[in-house]
Amino acid sequence: MIGEYRAYYGHSLELKDDATFRYESRFDLASSWAVGQTKVSNRMVYLNLKNVYDTLTMEGKSDVLILSSDEKSNRIKIDEFVIDKSAAADKADELIE
Repeated sequence: MIGEYRAYYGHSLELKDDATFRYESRFDLASSWAVGQTKVSNRMVYLNLKNVYDTLTMEGKSDVLILSSDEKSNRIKIDEFVIDKSAAADKADELIE
């Protein structure tokens, strides 16, 4: 079962020999990814997602954890925070006010 599996529309799932996985989805200008642990039981593969967070820092406000755009946790400033989804834009508006 270890290996990389690809679907026609830009989805891929890599099952690694250390019981971890990486999922990636790319379509047009949108993309997403997930990482985590795998468990195999009774011929079923279970994926346990591991969220990766960045710490968003804003002057005069408390730090906030946000989902990272990559697989490495970082400390980022509000001007580095790229808003590409309407839900994220709404959250950012709440944080800035």
